[in-house]
Amino acid sequence: MDTVIPEFDNNISFEYLDNLTAKELQQRVSSLPNDSLILEMTFNRDRTGKILTYEDATSLIHEASSAPIYGLWEFLMGYGVVGGKMLSGSSQGSNAAELALRILGGEPVKNLPVIREVLNHYMFDKFELNRLGIPTTSLPPDSVIINQPYHPRADLSDWNLSGLDLSGTALNNSELQDSDLRGTNLSRSSLVESTISNAKLNGANLRGAFMQAVDLHGSNLSHADLSHADLVGSDLTGSNLTGADLTGADLQQARLGETDFVGAKLDYANLTATNFSNSNLSGASLVGAYLGRTSLYNSVLAKANLTRASLVGANLIDADLSQADLTEADISESRCYGAKFVGSRLINSYLAFANLTGTNLSMANLSGSYLAASCLDGSDLSRANLSDAKSRYGLYAQD
Repeated sequence: MDTVIPEFDNNISFEYLDNLTAKELQQRVSSLPNDSLILEMTFNRDRTGKILTYEDATSLIHEASSAPIYGLWEFLMGYGVVGGKMLSGSSQGSNAAELALRILGGEPVKNLPVIREVLNHYMFDKFELNRLGIPTTSLPPDSVIINQPYHPRADLSDWNLSGLDLSGTALNNSELQDSDLRGTNLSRSSLVESTISNAKLNGANLRGAFMQAVDLHGSNLSHADLSHADLVGSDLTGSNLTGADLTGADLQQARLGETDFVGAKLDYANLTATNFSNSNLSGASLVGAYLGRTSLYNSVLAKANLTRASLVGANLIDADLSQADLTEADISESRCYGAKFVGSRLINSYLAFANLTGTNLSMANLSGSYLAASCLDGSDLSRANLSDAKSRYGLYAQD
C-alpha cells in the first residue's frame, strides 16, 4: 500500500482506520464523505481484544456505511463487499495440486514451470453493483459476478421463478427458501448445498439434477419430476412428495422422516441407509428399490408396490404394510416386530433371519417365501397362505 499510495497523491487522500474498537470503527465509516470508498484489508481484533471473523468485520462496516467496500480475498464476497481483484485460495490450491500430481506421476521437478503470475480474478457482487448503480458493462472482462440470478451463491429466496427454464443452471450454495418453483425446469441443474426449504416445487422438473446435501425440508415437491436426481445426504424432512417421480434417484443417507410420499414413484431408487421414520408412502411404487438398512419405523406403506425391492436389514418396526405387494422382495435380517402385513403379497419373498415378532400377517400370501431362521413368535398368521413356504431351519413360532 505504501508503495502505491504516492501514485494517487494529486487527487486522492488515504486514511488508515486501525487500532479502533468495533464501535469506533462503525462511527468513523458512518461519517465518511459521499465520494469515499473503503478498501477492507484485515480487522480481526479490535483495540479491546475483541475477535472478529472476516464476515463479522465486513458486515459491521457495511451496516454502518453507505460507501462502497472493496476487498482482497474471495471469501469476503457476499457480505457487503462490491468486489475487486480477489485472491483465491482455492485457485492457488488447485494449481499446487496439479503440480503435485505431475510429480507423483513421475515427472521430474526440473521440468515443472514456476508459477509467477498472480492467480487472482475479478469478482463482484450483483446486489452491491445494483445498490451503487455500477453497470456490469464497466467491469473488467471475464469478471465473476455473484448474486446475479441463476448463479452459484445467488440469493433467490422468496422469488417467483415458476415456469422458467433453468435447465443445466449452476445454483450451488444458493438460497431458494420460500421461493416459487412450480413447473420450473431444473433438469440437469446443480444445486449442491443449496437451501430450498419451504419452497413450492409442485410439478417442477428436476430430472437428473445434482442436489447433494440440499436442504429441502418442508418443501412442496408434489408431482415433481426428480427421476435420476442425485439427492445423496439431502434433507427432505417433512416435505410433500405426493405423486412425485423419483425413479432411479439416489437418496442414500437422505433424511426423509415425516415425509409424504403418497402415490410417489420410487422404482429402482437408491434409498440405502435413509430415514423414512413416520413417513407416509401409502400407494407408492418402489419396484426394485434399494432400501437396505433403511429406517421405515412407524411408516405407512399400505398398498405400496415393493415388488423385487431390497429391504435387507431394514427397520420396519410398527410399520403398516397392509395390502402391500412384496412379491420377490428381499426382507432378510430386517426388524419387523409390531409391523402390519395384513393382506400383503409376500409371494416368493426372502425373509431369512427376519425378526417378525408380534407382526400381523393375517390373510397375507406367503406362498413360496423363504423363512429360514426367521422369528414369528407371537405373530398373527390367521388365514395366511404359507403353501410351499420354505423353512430350512424351522420356524420359531409359539402360536
